[in-house]
Amino acid sequence: MSASAIPPLRPMPIQELKLLDQSHHWQIDQPIDGLDSLRPVRGKLSARHRGNLLEVEGEMATEISLCCDRCLQQYNQPLRAKASEVISLEEPPLDGGEVFELEGASIDAAVSEHLDPRGNFDPEQWVYEQLSLQIPLVSNCGAACPGPGAWESVGPSQDPRWAALGQLKP
Repeated sequence: MSASAIPPLRPMPIQELKLLDQSHHWQIDQPIDGLDSLRPVRGKLSARHRGNLLEVEGEMATEISLCCDRCLQQYNQPLRAKASEVISLEEPPLDGGEVFELEGASIDAAVSEHLDPRGNFDPEQWVYEQLSLQIPLVSNCGAACPGPGAWESVGPSQDPRWAALGQLKP
């Protein structure tokens, strides 16, 4: 299937998801707003309305360009995410803990995501969040990183950035 045949991700009213007897599935093959990727994000996503919960599962991948924190060179970083999340469709409680009913079984969990049951589920935003969580906090181009560039030394072990402080010595 070509990329042009796959419809773009669009927000879907939660009430529409509620009317479905099964999960709604999306194929992903597009750039994602806010994620500066080198190629389109590809993968799959599904969402299922389960009473006062929305179950979301997805698998997606792309590649981004990062700057190494050590050598300052650009390098390509693959991003892959396989995620599953339960989103509450109720107002968040004040105490932080919740008990959910799911087809006869109760789930005791602290759910951090809440959506208005009269609102929309935005699959593109969900994909963006899952991939953003995969971006490394410290960018390192790998084991072969040459490290910081060499400084032109003023003395045997003097960094030129400290030269002004060296002039203050008596």
